[in-house]
Amino acid sequence: MIRATYLVPLLALALLAVPACGGESSDESAKETGATPEAPTPGAVIPGMTGEPAPEVDPGPAPETVIVTVDGKPITQGEIDEELRGMLFGGMKVEPARLAMVRKQFGSQAENRLIDQRLLENAVAKEGIEASTEELAKRWKEIEARIPAGMDKAVFLKSKGFTVEEAERRIMLGMKMEKLLEKHAASATVDDAALKTYYDANILQFQTPEQVHARHILLKVAPGDTEEQKATLKKQIEGFKAEVAEKGPGRFQELAKEHSACPSKAEGGSLGFFGRGQMVPEFDKVAFVLEPGTVSDPVLTQFGWHILLVEEKREAGTRTLDEVKEQLKARLEQEGKQKAQTTYVESLRKAATIERSTTAPATGK
Repeated sequence: MIRATYLVPLLALALLAVPACGGESSDESAKETGATPEAPTPGAVIPGMTGEPAPEVDPGPAPETVIVTVDGKPITQGEIDEELRGMLFGGMKVEPARLAMVRKQFGSQAENRLIDQRLLENAVAKEGIEASTEELAKRWKEIEARIPAGMDKAVFLKSKGFTVEEAERRIMLGMKMEKLLEKHAASATVDDAALKTYYDANILQFQTPEQVHARHILLKVAPGDTEEQKATLKKQIEGFKAEVAEKGPGRFQELAKEHSACPSKAEGGSLGFFGRGQMVPEFDKVAFVLEPGTVSDPVLTQFGWHILLVEEKREAGTRTLDEVKEQLKARLEQEGKQKAQTTYVESLRKAATIERSTTAPATGK
């Protein structure tokens, strides 16, 4: 869903050097609705972030330059640059040349985020949305838990360019915006009839393949190991199998914790449930043949020698509506709220007077 930490520049997450985030809505849905994408695309190249000095570039308009007005209230280049710092640099100070470079690529995104912020801020005031001091205290605890150990809150905030009072004001505003958005998405509920309709229309989503729950012990074979070394490891793992046969399945977990070279050793060698094709072929073939409670003969894969213990098998089938009901309802309601919130912000945009300054430079897409 849209969240106020996306719409308010440098709020709680940005204060903690985490790029501003808009929650769960996708870039594709944003394109369809006209809403602003919430963060740079993963993997996007941010100019000047390669470690090389930023080249000489035009610094662009002065911070006080008005770029766009929303119902008569201005958004300046300085505010857009501040939002860019929150989006891309965790609120840290950035040299002007580097900021000018990222402005070309992400400037329109920051601008649109601020437009939505202004619209929601106005709506909060119009609808009288409030947040309590108790809610603020709870949110502060969440933030403080992520401040580096031993660092004073005020000192940390100062490193981000904030006083405690300014940060508190922004956090309060953010909580009010969250409440506003929740209010306008409250009707996005899913009843049993809608769940049944969705389930019947998407039955393939609920089919489950044959699965096996297995544990294993791995002794790694290095690329340069000789046949003699491989034989020694095989003999060792055969000894583990004999020990399990003598002492029972519980010994398998103990041996895995003591000797396995796989990270699953911490869980007694457990690989959880997996379907066909998820493991390497040699391993996969044996896992689906073994009966529950059975330990395999040594199996050689590209990783080394294994022995497997199959604990449980699940036949292929289809999960019933009762089995998936709660999870499905939560997902569909989340999607419905996301859509309702996006529609609400769209309606605010349509009702507002948004004017771009005739002297403002074009920003990047």
